[in-house]
Amino acid sequence: MKWLEKILVDLFKAIGILLLLLGGGVGIVLWALHATKDDPYISPPAQKSNSPKPEPWEIHSNIDQQPARLRMIKQWQEKGVIQKIEAPVRFPEVWVTPLFMNLDYDVKEDIADLILSYYLIESKGSLTIVYFKHSKSGNDVGKIDTLLGFRLH
Repeated sequence: MKWLEKILVDLFKAIGILLLLLGGGVGIVLWALHATKDDPYISPPAQKSNSPKPEPWEIHSNIDQQPARLRMIKQWQEKGVIQKIEAPVRFPEVWVTPLFMNLDYDVKEDIADLILSYYLIESKGSLTIVYFKHSKSGNDVGKIDTLLGFRLH
């Protein structure tokens, strides 16, 4: 009978420890929920927008904006940011100057996006990529495409 008593005592100890651990875990979770609710130093989770974020090349998809896009491209050429654009049937090549290379990445991305948007509409959606080449060396410096966006090498 002693052995049965010993097994029961060990069983109750194990159950007690398990309940203590579970209770402590629940207590910690409840405390964390309460702390994030009332703590001004912990920001609430950001609200998710129901509308999907447009891809960069979708932002300028209005065909009515084509003349404005072309004016911007010509302005960048006049300012010496773009040397020339060679636009064969499929993949335009934008020859950029050292001025372009010294611009912030975000500005380069905006320029690339606008050029891609212009040629995407001109090609009625068949264009998929625009390459950027350095005007001094002729080396590829980057590209923008409708799948992966803007990338510099």
